[in-house]
Amino acid sequence: MVKIDRDNFAKKVEDYLTSPDGFDKDSIIDTLNIVDPSSQWKERRGITFGYNTKLMMQLIARSYSYVQMQVTVDDFSEEIAKIVAEFAQPFPNHENLCYPHFLFHGLAEPTLDRVVDRLRNNVRIIHETLGSKKKIIKDYQNKTLCDKLKVSMSNGCTDDYFGIAYLLAKQESHPTSVTGYIAKASFFVDETKREIYVITLQGRRFGSNDPVRAAHPSGQERKKEAEQEYARIGNILGMSPRRFILTQVMDFGKHNGFQKIKVIKPQEHPMSIERHDGFYGNYESVVRKAGINEENGCHLEARL
Repeated sequence: MVKIDRDNFAKKVEDYLTSPDGFDKDSIIDTLNIVDPSSQWKERRGITFGYNTKLMMQLIARSYSYVQMQVTVDDFSEEIAKIVAEFAQPFPNHENLCYPHFLFHGLAEPTLDRVVDRLRNNVRIIHETLGSKKKIIKDYQNKTLCDKLKVSMSNGCTDDYFGIAYLLAKQESHPTSVTGYIAKASFFVDETKREIYVITLQGRRFGSNDPVRAAHPSGQERKKEAEQEYARIGNILGMSPRRFILTQVMDFGKHNGFQKIKVIKPQEHPMSIERHDGFYGNYESVVRKAGINEENGCHLEARL
């Protein structure tokens, strides 16, 4: 099990809330991924958010801006640091890379108690997913849809890190959460409450993975070809590829006894909050067309 420098991390959070212009990524990383004093090699122990450290601090600051009841910066920072320490503790030393997208999502709450509850809930769901994902991915590794398409599951890699990526891809491709897919819906499993949380819903229209695209002289031609291909796949499926892969997650949930699916609203997604170009792309209409329409805080949800 690993530990972070909780007191100094709380101080770094407090400093950022007070003066975000003074952001120093390395000093924050030093409080989370500390040097093991018992090692003559000064090995590092803890967790790190790497290049996502600033996004983590932005999400924490956004959360603090929503707290309506009077809460001091130091009290807020101490509570955040306490739960991050709880989150870090079960990790083995060699698996310390973390991403803030699911951990710090949904923290726009009016009271500190509700922020703490939401963050602690996110921690629990991440660790429950880590406990279940190996078997889930194995059980749903590959399924042929037709002679052209397949669906499969894999580990999440970036914004869906710790989660499970459900991927729609061509038969001949070898998709991951980053490349090779037509559409993906990445999710976490809440084993305690029997709910599924979808954190990522993406399609890849531009830049087809077909090797022949290299022969085209212009990006515009490649884009046109990729859009036509995406539309042809939609015709085969009878719906957009993103909606299709989302319905596959819903089917997975029904078949495994989950009771509810929750999809993060696009405006509440960390990729939107960090102004990720091109993130929206009819995201919400895809979710609603899948029958996930009930609004609940930062999520759209439906019973399974």
